[in-house]
Amino acid sequence: MQESIPKESPFTPGRPVPIEYFVARNKEIQRLERAIQQTASGRNENIFIEGERGIGNPKTMSAMVDFSGGFPMLMHEIGDAVFWQDTDCLVDYADAMGGILFAAENVGKKYLDPQVYRTIGSETYRSILRKMGQFPFGKLQRKLILEKMTETEQKTFDNFLKKMKHLGMICDTEVRGEYAFTNLLYQLYVRLEALTSDKEISGK
Repeated sequence: MQESIPKESPFTPGRPVPIEYFVARNKEIQRLERAIQQTASGRNENIFIEGERGIGNPKTMSAMVDFSGGFPMLMHEIGDAVFWQDTDCLVDYADAMGGILFAAENVGKKYLDPQVYRTIGSETYRSILRKMGQFPFGKLQRKLILEKMTETEQKTFDNFLKKMKHLGMICDTEVRGEYAFTNLLYQLYVRLEALTSDKEISGK
């Protein structure tokens, strides 16, 4: 009979997930720990992890990894949010996306609101940011962005970009005239903030 694990999130920044959450994988975890210790002592070792097709739920994991941008802090935020979304001890794509949405709001309120939104007092800058957030996730082309802007926004766009890059919100890509949010979770929060702003305006 499988022991029930208390409903307490294992995702705490700076701490690994407790081993008891990896059900029936003690031997595998111990093998990985030995390999890590050997590598740390200078004896490199390669480990291959494999399983039956579909066992890893790659679509779900890919979404969580993509939106974390590879940042451990954001992965912890997403992992914790997804953990609380799950109700049947089986994390599926719906759980992952629900958790990602919640994590985006949480990260936005904790980091982007005080560090970005409160820093840019200009309503023109806020409007540009909202419009950029509404583009499909991924790379953003300057030409398409400018087409969505008013004349005033177009004139201030370069200064806006300089500010956003300084704040770590937006970066250049390898292609000239192409930009991207530093991670997808930021873009998702900007999109959510834009929707909230639109609702508030339409409700007035």
